Amino acid sequence: MAALAERAMITGPTLTRLVDRLVTMALVYREVDQADRRKVLVYLTRRGQVVHRRVASKVAEVERNLLGGLKSSADILEALEELAGR
Repeated sequence: MAALAERAMITGPTLTRLVDRLVTMALVYREVDQADRRKVLVYLTRRGQVVHRRVASKVAEVERNLLGGLKSSADILEALEELAGR
């Protein structure tokens, strides 16, 4: 969970609430790491895998549309600054 929070750039408590919601929706499940009982591992359920496949293709399409015309790091930086409202 800690690594996931770091990669998602959110706090631990926020991630816990999100994972709680996903557990309630039967999209993920948790297990305590047998090698290090201080860690909690999160896995997609079959239902979660189906949703991920469906959403991932849509996310990829949006990324292609947003980033398709950007050829250089300067173009990417300019687009990010524009999105940030600068």
